[in-house]
Amino acid sequence: MAGTGWPAYPAAPMSNSDLLEWFDDEERTVCSVCGDRACVTLPDVAASFCLACGAIYIDGVRLDIAA
Repeated sequence: MAGTGWPAYPAAPMSNSDLLEWFDDEERTVCSVCGDRACVTLPDVAASFCLACGAIYIDGVRLDIAA
């Protein structure tokens, strides 16, 4: 909505990779699963998230979802 102060959203849905733009290069680490420099953490959170492959680590332990 123009003039409301709300951000304009793209016509296509965002992907996890689109979220990488929110993080500076020094905030990203290399993912041990896919090798991309796409792992990010949040302040005061004991978890990391790979925005390339979706790997999630909590306290350094990988969280796997059984298929």
